[in-house]
Formats: sequence, structure tokens, C-alpha cells
Amino acid sequence: MEELRERVWHGSLNVEIMLSDSIVVPNTPLSEKCYHIVVLRESFLALYLPAIVRKLGNNVIVTYENPYKQWWFEYDGVPVPWEYPCGVLFDFLCNSSTTSTGKEDDQRLQMWKLKLCHGNKYPPGILPLVDGLRQVKDHWKHQWKQACFILNGSAKRIMSLSIPDFEAFWQSLISRHQPDYIKVREKLLTPNKTKHIPIRVWTADASFLQPSIPANSDTMTLFDVMTSMDIKLQENNRAIIQGIVICSDEDIINLYDLFASIDGFLYVVIK
Repeated sequence: MEELRERVWHGSLNVEIMLSDSIVVPNTPLSEKCYHIVVLRESFLALYLPAIVRKLGNNVIVTYENPYKQWWFEYDGVPVPWEYPCGVLFDFLCNSSTTSTGKEDDQRLQMWKLKLCHGNKYPPGILPLVDGLRQVKDHWKHQWKQACFILNGSAKRIMSLSIPDFEAFWQSLISRHQPDYIKVREKLLTPNKTKHIPIRVWTADASFLQPSIPANSDTMTLFDVMTSMDIKLQENNRAIIQGIVICSDEDIINLYDLFASIDGFLYVVIK
């Protein structure tokens, strides 16, 4: 179990960032308008913006204030929100998933091709990044407040964390130090007293659902959860968690324990 958690924590994606045609300097060589980077599934795209803008920013025709404000990503012309974990976005947009017992080579080799865009007007669905890293941190904290409320019936646990504990929690994401993350995360959970499971479901028609799933009932499987939302799982309609096709008879509490993301939610993508 610990090995699987560690693999989830260190899971990564190959990403190609290409400057949008609307902002790139004409006649820029491909090598200077394209950047290949490895991002962690359990991270946020916004955290990579400074490095990306530093690499590509000299080849744009626009004037920009900083590496966060007025920048966004697109995939196949569709704006990509930064506020969800990278792996969740990848699974929904372009995942070639693996089975829970299958090899992961295809996913490791697959390239996620994104366009880097800039403009005074954000497209619909994009949360403006006006306060840089502080905004990412505040958003992440807010997500954990929601998750704690669902788990415990109150956000008290995260709100009562000491400043050093909360800073250690945040820095564990930046420094990728899993033991620090687990140490603080355990303070937010109450084993055997969980009220509901924080779960979010992205359906094949792009609907985004957040069902109320009680944790104190008899064993509830992924199939039960999907059935409660009138979602039928079949060969051409599968549930993907952390890039893995999950069997419908898996216990939902165990799935949360193993695969919950860095914002406290278990994400299920239906494809």
C-alpha cells in the first residue's frame, strides 16, 4: 500500500508547451517556441508557469508583468483550468489509461501537448491568476477546507493547524517531501469516524459532479457510487483514477485512502 502511495506521489507526465500563434514572434524557430517539461501528476500547472515563461518569454510579441498574470494554457483549443491537479486534467483531456495491473509505458511515453496563451481577457472557464503563487496556495487551502468539512463535518482541523504545520504542509508540495505531507495530512483525517468521502467526478460529457457519499454505511463500492449518479460503467465507459482504470467493485473508502489527490479530493474521470 505504501509503495502504491509513493508511486502516486511521484507520478509524472511528459508535457510539450508551444507558444500560441497569436503571441509568438514571427519566424521564431521551433526550438525557441517549444518547451518540453516533466510535470508531476500531483501538482498544479500554475506552479510551472515561472519556469515556462522564463524559457519562452523572450519570443512573444506581448508585454507581460509577471509569469502568472494573464497567462493560461489550452489543449486542442480548449482552455485548461490550473486549479485542478495536473494528473486529473490529463486523465480527462487526453489520457491513454492503463489497467490496475497493466504496464504504464504508454502513459509515460504519451506527450501532453499544450499551448501557452496570453491576453488581457481570459477565456470562459479560466480562473484569473492575479496574485501568483499566493493565490495558488490560498486556493489549495480552500480546497482542503472543503475536503475537511466533507470528511469531518467541520473545517476546524485545517483551520486550527499551527502556522508551522500549515507551512510544512504547503512546502511539502513545493519540495516534494512526501513524509512531511503525510505527517500533516494525518492530522486532518479521523480514521473510522469519517462522515463523508470528498469525491469529484468528471463525466464523459464534461459534467463535473461532487456527490455526497456517506462513509458510515456498509461497504460502498465504486459501482455503488456511480449507480447513485446514474452513471453506467461498461467497456466503453470506464472509471479512471490517477491514470488507472479501476474495477467497479473496489471499495470507495480504500480508493480514497490510496488515491486522494493533494487537495483532499478523490477524482474519478469517466471516459
